[in-house]
Amino acid sequence: KAYRDAVRASLVALAAAGGLDVPVAQTFPLADAASAVDLIRSGHPGGKLALIP
Repeated sequence: KAYRDAVRASLVALAAAGGLDVPVAQTFPLADAASAVDLIRSGHPGGKLALIP
């Protein structure tokens, strides 16, 4: 658990400093989450999918 906490703290610090680049392939409104699931099931979307509340 201590290792995970240390890694998490490092990632949070890196993200806060703007040093983390996460490619987002597509965003979906939360109400359209089923479409995001369909895209995941159809194959690799080429990046992360984000659900927007």
